[in-house]
Amino acid sequence: MVDQKVFKIDNTFLDGAQNSKVVLLILNRPIHRPLFDQFIALSPEIICADGGANRLYDLLEDSEDRQKFLPSAVIGDLDSLRKEVRDHYHKQKVEIQDLSHDQDTTDFEKCFNHLISKEAFSDDMTRFLVLGAFGGRLDHTMRNISYLLSLPENIKAYFLDEYSMGFRVPKGKTEIKFSKKFEFTKGCGIIPAQTTRISTNGLKWNLGQAPWDVTSLDTQISTSNERVSNEVTIECDRDIVWMSSLNFLNE
Repeated sequence: MVDQKVFKIDNTFLDGAQNSKVVLLILNRPIHRPLFDQFIALSPEIICADGGANRLYDLLEDSEDRQKFLPSAVIGDLDSLRKEVRDHYHKQKVEIQDLSHDQDTTDFEKCFNHLISKEAFSDDMTRFLVLGAFGGRLDHTMRNISYLLSLPENIKAYFLDEYSMGFRVPKGKTEIKFSKKFEFTKGCGIIPAQTTRISTNGLKWNLGQAPWDVTSLDTQISTSNERVSNEVTIECDRDIVWMSSLNFLNE
């Protein structure tokens, strides 16, 4: 690889090891309660993308919990937001942003674009956990993966469902330190958007030797791999998405 600048990804913030600002962005997908409880322990700021507010409201059946875990904002075109939910959060003085003028992006993209444009969310210490980014319709999942790869390099975003977590690894050389609490050593994978030359260190089945020196969606991708270390080094000539299985589901 020509560019030897080392990019570092440190996921130990999920273990409470760093003083990071955590934003939990909830999409309009079913919320897995054990996963939600794990992330709430990180004291995140909660933001809902349109119908994600319905999901949060329905998850928290107890009125005390609904008061305790209020979102700071509900953002989107609001066509999925139920009236009772909107009225409840309006009464609680939750910010409700109608971005229906933008019909070229999904509710999630509207919400996320709005957040990363704000100074309060643009610093390097902010981590975005996007709950509900995977699952459901495959075209929605693929759109979200495409969006993840399009984000600016300084945005630290983690896309999740109840089974897995994905984050972007930029082209060049990257050292990844994993969360011992959240990320399972088995069941990891690498998703390329384009044909990518790649090599790895720290996996049971490392990439880098032919035919596994190149990965692409129309040839081969690495799935069901396994980490042999809590740190993995990846060198690639295009951005890829790393996928981790979630640890607490395998306990």
